[in-house]
Amino acid sequence: MRIKIFLIAAIVIIFFTLLALRTGKRDKTDKSYQENHNVYTPPKETKKREMNYGDINNLDDARHFAIGTWTHTGTYPYAIWMRYVINSNGTFDEYAAMPTSDAWKYLGQGNWEVGQSKYVDTGEKYYYVRFSRNDNVSKGVFDWGGIHFRHKRSDGSDIILDKGDKNPF
Repeated sequence: MRIKIFLIAAIVIIFFTLLALRTGKRDKTDKSYQENHNVYTPPKETKKREMNYGDINNLDDARHFAIGTWTHTGTYPYAIWMRYVINSNGTFDEYAAMPTSDAWKYLGQGNWEVGQSKYVDTGEKYYYVRFSRNDNVSKGVFDWGGIHFRHKRSDGSDIILDKGDKNPF
């Protein structure tokens, strides 16, 4: 007798479990409920991912990566801070400041372009940005997420611009 009751209970449990699995949860978050009842679901917001140095595969990628604000806030004895705002229309705004200053000083506007070349010793391809303002032309190489101006300091070291708008004041 106990076995019969146990078997009937097991069959009932299995039946209702299968019925629940077949019908699934039917509430307002269920897609079939939404389709059958014309429930509005707003589109998921997609956050635009910031482009990284490793994403550069061609000149268009390099142009896209260059656009934005780049800053250099070096320390003594090379404590001239620099800020470049690279615009999508091919112009840039240049700023500079001393650590004792309270604000960036606007130096002027110029033009910029990106290019591609290869290192003569390894043949490895690299991308660069060339800034020109008045008679001054500077070429910075995209390297490890920054723009490296090679041998620009009096001791022969590099000046590196980091992407982002730093406010060192």
